[in-house]
Amino acid sequence: MVRLLSSMASAKEISQYLKRFSQLDAKRFAVVKVGGAVLRDDLDALTSSLSFLQEVGLTPIVLHGAGPQLDAELSAAGIEKRTVNGLRVTSPEALAIVRKVFQASNLKLVEALQQNGARATSITGGVFEAQYLDRDTYGLVGEVKAVNLAPIEASLQAGSIPVITSLGETPSGQILNVNADFAANELVQELQPYKIIFLTG
Repeated sequence: MVRLLSSMASAKEISQYLKRFSQLDAKRFAVVKVGGAVLRDDLDALTSSLSFLQEVGLTPIVLHGAGPQLDAELSAAGIEKRTVNGLRVTSPEALAIVRKVFQASNLKLVEALQQNGARATSITGGVFEAQYLDRDTYGLVGEVKAVNLAPIEASLQAGSIPVITSLGETPSGQILNVNADFAANELVQELQPYKIIFLTG
């Protein structure tokens, strides 16, 4: 695993960040995208690093995937994994499992952060407004059309690490599966953070 703190470089750099950031632009510090393999294999190291950043006054925004966990749950349910152009085809039956796995993975990370002494907020919806990518090809898979920062800002104002899933929602309320890397990129475009960290395991 690429250690989170190694990407922060030196203590001097951390000191410079602390001087630069005020509460007003706290949301621009860093977006950290965490892959499902990291949640599975390196949870302790991840939460230790994230907790340290918060402890020194730098609160990252965390968005996670759950690919390996989802593969396991779909297999257990007898649902064959299908991908087209690298994207997971998502049927209504698969979407129910996607939602369950994302919520469970999100809660696991939030609880691990809290056990490490950090404040963290679970955000499993309300951030990504999405539309169907190509319903005939991919099923219930979405592409992000807008990013709502209000839940993230509320978490940061409360001094809490926002922990976000990549589930999207259409204007009519349909939940869609959004690729976590794509969702992270949209979040980065909206926030323009000083640091962008992808941890894939």
